[in-house]
Formats: sequence, C-alpha cells, structure tokens
Amino acid sequence: MSVGDVFELATLDHDADAPIDLRVTSIRRYDHAVDSLEPPHTAKLELKGQGMFLLARARELRG
Repeated sequence: MSVGDVFELATLDHDADAPIDLRVTSIRRYDHAVDSLEPPHTAKLELKGQGMFLLARARELRG
C-alpha cells in the first residue's frame, strides 16, 4: 500500500459490499510518515474521499 492508492469497495459487517472512493493521503508508522507499507506491518492511514461514513461498519477495504 502506498500514498495515493485508492480503495473502491468496502465489505461491510454482514458481508455486503458497498462502493467507495477513498484515497490514501498519508501513512504513519510509529508516528513517522512513510510513503508505502508492506504486509504484515500496520500503520495509521489518513483517507479522503467518498464513503467515509461506511468505515465504522467496514471489515475490509479493497482497491
């Protein structure tokens, strides 16, 4: 995953899929900005775009 990547589909809590358009605007790992992230690492993402209201119910985001 990299800054600029776009998520287009959210899988919600009851396995329903919903279209979204969320772009990764920043990635912070251990409070340091990074340009990309490889599995299995975790980080805090800042996302912007359409579908933010679905994030509370989303189990998975796909791009």
